[in-house]
Amino acid sequence: MSITLLKPESYVNYTSKTKESCVNYTSKTKESYVNYTSKTKESYVNYTSKTKESYVNYTSKTKESYVNYTSKTKESYVNYTSKTKESYVNYTSKTRELCQLHF
Repeated sequence: MSITLLKPESYVNYTSKTKESCVNYTSKTKESYVNYTSKTKESYVNYTSKTKESYVNYTSKTKESYVNYTSKTKESYVNYTSKTKESYVNYTSKTRELCQLHF
């Protein structure tokens, strides 16, 4: 078994490349972490604002729907009542007419 000794120049190159590699790895990891964190915050802010917007839209549509339903119900009731009255008046007047003809 033979042991190979590194030349001093080779050792220095190896050490400096290892340090450089470590520094690059560390700075890339920090950069990556910062990007991840800022994207996560941005994503959260977007999600939150969209959720609020969605809630506001839902609430306003629900109110609008309720108002439309209520006004249509009132309109329907008024129409029903007026038709019932009209029908009753017609029925009564026809009944009188018939009674007058027969008696």
